[in-house]
Amino acid sequence: KDLEHDTPLGVETAIVNKDLEWENTRYIVKFEKVPVIKLTTALGMEIAGSHIHPIMACKYHSVKNNSRFRRYLGSSEGECWKKLEEINPTDHIVIPIGYNKFAKSYKEISYETFKGTGHCKKEITLPKVLDEDLAEFLGIYYADGCLHDCNGSFSVVITNGNEDAVKRVCELSKKLFNIEAKVSYKQNSATICITAKRLCVIENALEMVRGCRNKVIPNIILQSPANVVKAFIKGMTLDSCVVDSENKTFLKFTVSNHASAKHLQEILLNIGIVSSVRQDTSKTL
Repeated sequence: KDLEHDTPLGVETAIVNKDLEWENTRYIVKFEKVPVIKLTTALGMEIAGSHIHPIMACKYHSVKNNSRFRRYLGSSEGECWKKLEEINPTDHIVIPIGYNKFAKSYKEISYETFKGTGHCKKEITLPKVLDEDLAEFLGIYYADGCLHDCNGSFSVVITNGNEDAVKRVCELSKKLFNIEAKVSYKQNSATICITAKRLCVIENALEMVRGCRNKVIPNIILQSPANVVKAFIKGMTLDSCVVDSENKTFLKFTVSNHASAKHLQEILLNIGIVSSVRQDTSKTL
């Protein structure tokens, strides 16, 4: 397919090439009745394509007290292209890292018209763009939040036991929506409720999916500048932990579906951070 003529006006398609630069893509090739080959690397990264899809393979050597694999030092003489069907478990493939390819401008937010009934007592504000503060709030919602409807009202509910986190959620609630959050405590946990009828319009506008297992990193985050994406990850750290293993310290995120694990790993690679993905009996890590 010729992208220049067959894609919608204004849509651009590009990839990050082997030199970690944007490269325009003009054609899409579709194979009929050809099986898709899927590979998973030791770090949990997935590659899928046709049998003739080119993959760059290269030589690595182990480095003590450093990253698990390091790119072969020297020129491209240590690299070669292989068809996907030719890759075997002993091969090492080239994975781009630190290419820092993010959007340049904030995403504008479009809200549906509020269709609720009755008088809204609270004069709330709705952010016009997805900036760092709103991204952090969405990350917090992803980690520890849920949406609640009751008697015609609407609430964003965050549950967390860290007092600094509770304070930050209350600050964001006032700054973003002009709403004083209500906090209740039970044992070692706090529940923060941000409630207003008109606040319901943020659910679709900000892609706030309900249900822990259904949550994915919103497209509006993936299409945002680097600082906004990092702010979202900062919010996600409310549901992370630090693990010490073999004299190394790791930050571990727990997510509930494969799509989120994949997107998070790709974001970290874009920033310049190598991560691994594994799955236990109940969650994707």
